[in-house]
Amino acid sequence: KKKKKKKRNSGFTAEEREDFTTWLDSGFVDSFRSFYPEKTGAYTFWTYMGGARKKNVGWRIDYFVTSERLMGDVAASEIREKVWGSDHCPIMLLLANPRITEGTPKSTEDGSKENIVEEKDNSNEGKSEEDANETKENSSCNETENKE
Repeated sequence: KKKKKKKRNSGFTAEEREDFTTWLDSGFVDSFRSFYPEKTGAYTFWTYMGGARKKNVGWRIDYFVTSERLMGDVAASEIREKVWGSDHCPIMLLLANPRITEGTPKSTEDGSKENIVEEKDNSNEGKSEEDANETKENSSCNETENKE
């Protein structure tokens, strides 16, 4: 009887579940389920009524959905069910190899944002490894000579 009632609730309608499945079938991954395919009782939302959270009667309605390509860089996807504060709990996604690209906003020590622009040394582009090492050695010698 409860399942029939639940199916009429926003967040659990047949249409919403079908749409989510379509996303997953089109190349996206539920990161938590990828790490814990058999885990049960893993919820991110509990109603305030009837002591649902203490009884762990809830729904998992908060997700980190990633592309299949990005999943190789995901180190962990967790539900922080022991963190209280609302009817939802935090979820966490930890990247093993965060990709930093030119123009990515980065927080500075004072909390402001700046864009990352990596300077690339192109001085050895197109040279063999031996030639590149020779250029590097000559450069070091020139720096020493200039200091004297």
